[in-house]
Amino acid sequence: MSHEYCPEAKGYKALIFFAAIYLVALGSGCLKPNIISHGADQFRRDDSKQSKKLSSYFNCAYFAFCIGELIALTVLVWVQTHSGMDVGFGVSAAAMAMGLICLTFGTPLYRNKPPRGSIFTPIAQVFVAAFTKRKQICPSNTEMLHGNQNNVPNHLFVPMSPNISPLLHTEKF
Repeated sequence: MSHEYCPEAKGYKALIFFAAIYLVALGSGCLKPNIISHGADQFRRDDSKQSKKLSSYFNCAYFAFCIGELIALTVLVWVQTHSGMDVGFGVSAAAMAMGLICLTFGTPLYRNKPPRGSIFTPIAQVFVAAFTKRKQICPSNTEMLHGNQNNVPNHLFVPMSPNISPLLHTEKF
C-alpha cells in the first residue's frame, strides 16, 4: 500500500463536502424523531400492556438506531474499502430500498393520527409566557406554585384540559 499525499479540499470541493455533511445532519435530525413518534403512535396508551410495551419500544428503537450506525460505520466502510465505493453505495441503496418496501407494505396496518392544530401555537405560547414572566421571582414556598391546586379558592381554580398533563415541580426544576 503506497502512502499518497491527500491534498486539502478547497473551493467547490470543500463546499460540496460541507453541504453533504449538513444535509446528512438535517436528514438525520428530521428522520429519527419522526420515526420514533410514528412508532409510538402504534401503541394504545389506555391499555396497560401496550403502555408497558411503549416504554420498551423507545429503548429498542434507540438500540436499533445505534446498531444501524455501528454497521454503517464498520461493515459498510469495510465493504467500501475492499470492494469499492460503488459496491458500498449499492449496499446502502439496497438497504434503503428494503426499508422503503417494508414501510410501504406496512402502511395499511399503521395507526395514523391526523395532526391537530398548529405546531407553532404551543411554541409561541412558551415564548410569550417566558417574556411576560421574565421579571417574576420564583416563590420559596412550594405551596404557592401554580401546580399545587390544594390551596386555590374555587373561583380561581383553572381546570386542566384532559389531554394535557401538568408539569410537576421537583427540587431540580
